[in-house]
Amino acid sequence: MWRRGANLDGDVANFIETERLVEIEGFQSPLLQIRGSIRLLWEQIVDLRYKPQLRIITHEQTSNVVECHFFNLSQRYGETMAVDLTDQHGDEGQLSTAFSAEMQNLPNVRYVSFDFHHVCGNSNFENLKVLYEHLRAI
Repeated sequence: MWRRGANLDGDVANFIETERLVEIEGFQSPLLQIRGSIRLLWEQIVDLRYKPQLRIITHEQTSNVVECHFFNLSQRYGETMAVDLTDQHGDEGQLSTAFSAEMQNLPNVRYVSFDFHHVCGNSNFENLKVLYEHLRAI
């Protein structure tokens, strides 16, 4: 099996940190973005399909894994917002639903679910304004 998501210590298989300098109307500010695997216990079997089948691993420590991961993020970076861009249908939809349920238990992390594939499919990236407006409101 090819593991994705997190291990029992809350470390994720795919973790990318990007820092940029953003300038808007003469004001400059750093922007730190962290992206990667959904912070649950799950796996995929690598094959030649576009979307390999995934399986969510049911484990009594799942809530602790998610909590530990976001606690570590808050200790390292401060205030945290999680934006879930996964497809809300099929296997990814099940993963997103499970992640959303876990995120409801974390009052100190802002969580936003946005079906990127549905809203911005067929290269309709101008539809990201929907996400931007939503993020601006919270």
